Amino acid sequence: VGEVDSRAKVISFYPSGKSSGLKAIRLEEPLVRRYGDIAVVIGKEVFESPSGSMAMRATFVCRKQKKRWWLVSAQFTGIRPVKKPD
Repeated sequence: VGEVDSRAKVISFYPSGKSSGLKAIRLEEPLVRRYGDIAVVIGKEVFESPSGSMAMRATFVCRKQKKRWWLVSAQFTGIRPVKKPD
């Protein structure tokens, strides 16, 4: 819905020590654009849970430092499920 969440709000979404119930998270349709030690990854993130699945468009900005890639920023936009015709 266009909200920008603080780090604390994002972390609070995942209760400490409790299972989220997620069975799987997949990144589909990845597109990686690399600019030296910076990379932008765009894809479709699919979450599978016992109650069904949900998809989000995701953009990640990563930085390579000391031979490791680090996540610098992430942005997610929900993908509305396709409505079945009446």
